[in-house]
Amino acid sequence: MIGFSEITAFIGITAFVPACDSGALLRNLLAANLLPGTSRETRFLFHPSNAIMPDGKTIKLQERFGMTRKIIRTEAAPAPVGPYNQAVVATGAFVFVAGQIALDPKTNQIVGSDDVVAQTEQVMANIQAILQAAGATFSDVVKTTVFLADMNDFAAMNAVYARYFDAAAAPARAAVQVSRLPKDVLVEIECIAIIEGNGA
Repeated sequence: MIGFSEITAFIGITAFVPACDSGALLRNLLAANLLPGTSRETRFLFHPSNAIMPDGKTIKLQERFGMTRKIIRTEAAPAPVGPYNQAVVATGAFVFVAGQIALDPKTNQIVGSDDVVAQTEQVMANIQAILQAAGATFSDVVKTTVFLADMNDFAAMNAVYARYFDAAAAPARAAVQVSRLPKDVLVEIECIAIIEGNGA
């Protein structure tokens, strides 16, 4: 099986997929984000903004895919106990925000050396600035990972974190304690957002 994320890496080259009409292929991509086993009988060429389908039609990916976001909730798994959701299904262009620590971009110094609240506030400010530069907001975030030097700081970090996300539409999240973080900070957060378009 070939994942959609792998196919998008083939920009400018030819990938092979089974012959089918363009509507069916797009429905498969949208429904499962997967392509079936490869075949050398037909060619499927991805471009940053369009796709040449096996039947020869050119499809505008941005128009057909756009951006969608769906919160997943199931009683078959533990309910969220904080500002996050079990899962988020999303389509669009990915924005991968690198892990941010409490570094003030103006002074290049760590904010709140022993204060996880102050550090989390700076981390979220840094993330917000990066999201804005990418044309996104916190409402576009679908996944976060929180790294803590001490899990005892979780509640204090979480109180700040919760101010940036509406609980009903909050992203999926993981929080872990690590042995050490860059510059010996107390918290680092990374995230993935989804925006409309192809990211070009």
